[in-house]
Amino acid sequence: GTRCVLVSGGFTRFAEPVAATIGFHRAVANVLEIEDGRLTGRVIDPIVDSAAKRATLEAEAAALGASMADCIAIGDGANDIPMI
Repeated sequence: GTRCVLVSGGFTRFAEPVAATIGFHRAVANVLEIEDGRLTGRVIDPIVDSAAKRATLEAEAAALGASMADCIAIGDGANDIPMI
């Protein structure tokens, strides 16, 4: 009955396999732009920052009809504080 979402300021290339391996339902992370099979060095909007992390948590809770008191967030950096 628990839904787990990995929300990372890192990149989907890393976050998605980790989320899949540990059984998370979804991963949200930054997407690196690729043109002609090569990385451009740019990140595609929207950027996953502290506000996006909190917004993702709020949206997941709302979609489940859960209150924020029913949610748990874990983080290891300053950009996790608004979510926590």
